[in-house]
Amino acid sequence: MISFEEVLKKNDTQLDENQLKAVFCDQNCVVSAGAGSGKTTVLTYRFLRLVLEEKAHCDQILTLTFTRKAAREMRERIHRQLLNFKDDPHIAVQLTKFPDATIATLDSFCSTIVRCDSTAYGIASDFAIDDDQNKKSAIRCANALMEERVFSEGAKILSELYTPDNLIENMLVQLVSDHYYLPKKVNENLSDTLIDIVREQF
Repeated sequence: MISFEEVLKKNDTQLDENQLKAVFCDQNCVVSAGAGSGKTTVLTYRFLRLVLEEKAHCDQILTLTFTRKAAREMRERIHRQLLNFKDDPHIAVQLTKFPDATIATLDSFCSTIVRCDSTAYGIASDFAIDDDQNKKSAIRCANALMEERVFSEGAKILSELYTPDNLIENMLVQLVSDHYYLPKKVNENLSDTLIDIVREQF
């Protein structure tokens, strides 16, 4: 059977010390890092290692992320990697289990749990996650922020980088979507985090 080390070598993958710690963790694990830092890669390789080392089957690993895009990308990457070794009998069996692998967003996984016994949580069984309403709320907050700070130095800088529509849709709403989800409380140092992100981008 192919080893996990062989997979890393075959893919010419270089992981740093912290990434390797997450990949080789055998306990429940939370990977927290900035955008573009390789979270999806780390979670993909962690899933593969657990399967290759026979520490878990595909349908026994719970892998959660914030966005549908990241969940979809992770599922595709893991499946593609497994297909590379489909001639291995162990991997062939795992590929039959892969459709039942739970690789999802936090909200969709929580929805699945709640739907199993929604009345116990005091929620109607036909509830829905209203992404459109969440986005409208984010746009409303972003507009209010820009109206309140229209003469600030930050607003002047942003207005030079974006058109008004792009500023709301592509910058502010995106920041809210990436860094806040109900009912999460806003961290006290969130403003520092957002400023750091803007500095990295510009």
